[in-house]
Amino acid sequence: FSTYTHTQTQRINSNSFLEKSSDKYIITLFGKRNLMAHDPISLLKKTTYIDSVKFEIPRAEGIIDGLEIPNYPGSYKIMKGKAIVLDKETLKVNLFYNNYDRKTIDASTWNGTYKLKWRNQ
Repeated sequence: FSTYTHTQTQRINSNSFLEKSSDKYIITLFGKRNLMAHDPISLLKKTTYIDSVKFEIPRAEGIIDGLEIPNYPGSYKIMKGKAIVLDKETLKVNLFYNNYDRKTIDASTWNGTYKLKWRNQ
């Protein structure tokens, strides 16, 4: 975990959103992050901003393996394993990335348990 590359996400609510998009599903999570400080004054202000992340998944329930989640050019590869678990009302995110720059396996700052809500249904 490096404070120079990213900051821990604080979930602003425990909800996640799931929506159907043609032949796949999209999960959206929201959270607060601290601005990265480049000077002592900014560090003391502890200013935050709202961030979000979207994951494409192949189905709307069950266990999603990390290898089933698409990776985009320039992003770290999501590792094999029980990465996302969905049931009717709950979403559990347990993602790990192969950080090839530091040669480590890093946990996602979005990991946690969320209430699952449908959009566009």
